[in-house]
Amino acid sequence: MILVTGGTGLVGSHLLYELTSSCNIKIKATKRKTSSLDNLINVFKQYTKDYQPLLDKIQWVNADLQDLSSLESLFINIKTLYHCAALVSFNPEDKQTIYKTNMLGTQKLVDICINKKIRLCFVSSIGSLGNYHKQPICEKDEFEANKPHSIYSWSKYKSEQIVWEGIKNGLDAIIVNPSIILGFGHWNSGSSLLFRQVADGLKFYTKGTSGYVDVRDVAKAMHQLTISDIKSERFILNAENLSYKSLFRLIAKHLNKPKPYIYASPILTGIAWRILYLISKISKKKPNLTKETARSAHNKSFYNGNKICNFLDTFEYREIETTIKETCEAFKTQK
Repeated sequence: MILVTGGTGLVGSHLLYELTSSCNIKIKATKRKTSSLDNLINVFKQYTKDYQPLLDKIQWVNADLQDLSSLESLFINIKTLYHCAALVSFNPEDKQTIYKTNMLGTQKLVDICINKKIRLCFVSSIGSLGNYHKQPICEKDEFEANKPHSIYSWSKYKSEQIVWEGIKNGLDAIIVNPSIILGFGHWNSGSSLLFRQVADGLKFYTKGTSGYVDVRDVAKAMHQLTISDIKSERFILNAENLSYKSLFRLIAKHLNKPKPYIYASPILTGIAWRILYLISKISKKKPNLTKETARSAHNKSFYNGNKICNFLDTFEYREIETTIKETCEAFKTQK
C-alpha cells in the first residue's frame, strides 16, 4: 500500500491522480481534519470526466504532522511513502509552527520508515539549496547558512538534512527539489495564486529570476523515481528559468489581461512590506507581502534540472509557456 501525506495540497492532488490512474496498488492519503477535498476533486475533474472511480481508490485519513503521536498508526501495511505535507509560510510569526510541522514531523516519519523498511520519496525544495550562485544551481550545490534565507527555506533545509541522516542509517529514500511549481487547481494559495492576481489586474513586476516546473511533471517524476531502483539521490525538478516579468506577462497573455507594467524596485517593495506589516497588526490578518518575500522577489536564481533526464530515459519536461497556457485555460473554467 502507498501512503501520501498532504494529499489535498497542489502536489499531493496531482500525485494522487498520477498514482490512481496508473497503479492498481491501494492508496492511503492524509489530510487535516478541517481540510476540504474540493480542490482535489477539481484537479481530478480537469484531467478526466470519469474521475469518481479514481477518487474511490483513495482511503482518506485525518492526520496532523504537529500531532506526532498519531502518525505511527497510519503505517500498517505501507510499503511506500510520498511525503508531500509541509507548512508553507514566509511569515516570521509562524516560525515555531513551521519548524514543528516540517522538521519534527519529517523526523518522526523518517524514524518510522527506517523501522518498518518503507521506501520514502521526500518533497524538499530548491530553497534548501541556496540561491547565491552565478551559474545554474545543481544538486551538488550546498545551502549557505551564512546567507539570509526565509524561515520556510530553513525548515526545508533542516528537513532534508533529517532525510540524509536517515539514509546514513539505512533509510531507502529519494529526494526531489522542485522549483516554483505551476499548475491548475488551488487558485487561492501558493504559486497558483499568481494566476488569480494577474487576472485581477496585477500592475507590478520585479526583475528577479527563478525556476519553474509543471506540477504534472513533479508528480510524474516522483512516481517514476520511486518505482525505479534509484536511491540515495536528490533531483532538482526545474523545466526553465524565467524572470518574474516574463512569467507575469505570459500569464497575462494567456488570460487576455493587461501586462504588468510598473517596475517594483527594492525600495518600493521595502516600503510595501512595512506598510502591510503595520496593517496586519491592526487587522489581525496575515500580510500578502513579508520582508522575506519582498527580498526574494529581487533575487536572480537559475537552476539546472537536467539530472533527472539522465537517470530516467523517458522523462521530459513540459515547456513552461505550455504549462501557463493550459493552466490559464483551466483557470477560466474553474475560477
